[in-house]
Amino acid sequence: MASPALLDLAEVLRPHGLDAAIVSPGVPMPTVDAAAAAMGCPPERIFKSIVFQAADGRCVLVIACGHRRVEVGRVQER
Repeated sequence: MASPALLDLAEVLRPHGLDAAIVSPGVPMPTVDAAAAAMGCPPERIFKSIVFQAADGRCVLVIACGHRRVEVGRVQER
């Protein structure tokens, strides 16, 4: 059974047309390439989630595909 946090992320993705399976293969996945190797798929099929915290404590969850870079400036505008 997936943890409640993983279930919540899947529910956030679904209304945006992303019917994703959130999996945890039980090995460290510090990079997209490591995650792709662990899952046996190309890096383009991997989504990464990054949480940014502002000085005032607000948090923003960013989801990016594969090797795509997150534009921090766009996150700061939020």
